Amino acid sequence: MQGLRAITVCFLSLLALSGCRRDDGLSDAGGFSAVVEQLAAGTYTGLAALPTAVLASTATEIALYEPGEQAISVDDRGIDLYGAAQLSGVSGAAGGGAGLDAGGEMAVLATAAGLMELAGAGEDRYAGASALQAILPGAPTRVAAAGADLWVQIGGELYCWRNGALQRAGVGEVSLDGPLAAGGQRGGLPVIWAAGDEQVVAISRGGRALVEAVETRAAVGSMGADSAGTLWAAEDGALLEIPPEGEPRRYALPEAVTWAGAGTGAAGAWALTAGGLYRVEGDQYALAGLDGLIPEPGVVDGQGRLVFASEGGLWRVGRDRELLLVGMAGTVAAPEQIEGIREVRLVPTFPDRIATLEARIGDLPLEISGDSSVVIDASQWFDGADHTLTATATWSDGGAATGSAVFRSEDVGVVSWAGQIGPIYTEQCALCHGGDTETLLDSPEAWQARIDDILANVRSGAMPLGRDPLSAAQIAMIDAWKEGGFLLE
Repeated sequence: MQGLRAITVCFLSLLALSGCRRDDGLSDAGGFSAVVEQLAAGTYTGLAALPTAVLASTATEIALYEPGEQAISVDDRGIDLYGAAQLSGVSGAAGGGAGLDAGGEMAVLATAAGLMELAGAGEDRYAGASALQAILPGAPTRVAAAGADLWVQIGGELYCWRNGALQRAGVGEVSLDGPLAAGGQRGGLPVIWAAGDEQVVAISRGGRALVEAVETRAAVGSMGADSAGTLWAAEDGALLEIPPEGEPRRYALPEAVTWAGAGTGAAGAWALTAGGLYRVEGDQYALAGLDGLIPEPGVVDGQGRLVFASEGGLWRVGRDRELLLVGMAGTVAAPEQIEGIREVRLVPTFPDRIATLEARIGDLPLEISGDSSVVIDASQWFDGADHTLTATATWSDGGAATGSAVFRSEDVGVVSWAGQIGPIYTEQCALCHGGDTETLLDSPEAWQARIDDILANVRSGAMPLGRDPLSAAQIAMIDAWKEGGFLLE
């Protein structure tokens, strides 16, 4: 596999060891009527969640489910699926060339046949063998990703693939054979959580340090991180919460917790007990009404909804009806810089029950096409200001939901290394990518050679590491420099 180096062992430095001794109470918010949708019929053997899709395996295939789209069969061999992860900021040379798009993203699957990658585009996507499997010491049992870092669990050992090198994380005598959770925060750092030997450990990006090890009362069998970076786990019948800062807490629900999950698309967690499915947010819990459906352990998707297999079908459970904007994800805090023509699909819950669907930018109504899409021409919004795309759906029973995304579009003019890109490098990148470093970016030639990786990393927020993300204007300048032919002056 081109670009891969031999496996090295990194024994992580232990910065903190803490126990979880508090038993805290949650207040009962009563019950709520959950939004329940059946995605498909059939019997499923494995589930995995990506930021924008859910994968499910049956005896005959692995299928990909995206919001508002028909399921796509990506493998027709009936391979059991154990997990999936999506990397950003990777290059074709490092990734082996499979499963990559122009944005530098790659979806990796852990299956009974070994590590696989999603390749192709649209309805032509398929799961192919990953070249990385050739240097792994065995078949993966779980995977997780943080930016361009891929974590692979093989038995009780954990490996990190980064910048074309595979490194084994040595954590003393601890066997990390439990679940993994990406998207966590602890001690001011982005972390991957790994469970094993009656503890959960937070490992910094790249596997350079063990940020913290939290002792648990029993082995953790399920866990996940939410949009705030808080870890939630099922531990000895209780719900364990480890926030980004502060002491871990344990919560008792009316019945023993047997499974817990969370996703980075929403705050809070789902907790499964013998008495039903609970939603935990803040200091409250609420029992989900599922119209007689018996919930099972599952995965949490990119919007914070629980997906599970039960009673001969694949089901999705949400807190409320939603209207998703697929194709634009900017927020007030981080507006998305757009260029050219952008198509955004409006995907409501229960699309067959929609009475009205509207979209506008500010006070300007937008035309909605037959496939529930709107088209935005970035050149019409070249003012450098933030604009909000707002969509509203109403259902035949009178219910309503709103979705929004914030974007910015500006004509940055002629961009050069001397005028704009060099100063961005000096201010934001030189500390880690100058002097004696593995990835040297101190020249326009170095940037040109890695421009797709750079753009993918800054767009995802993976870089600059440990600092505030680049502004939308700075990212637009880098992209304009590429499109303008990498001018020096």
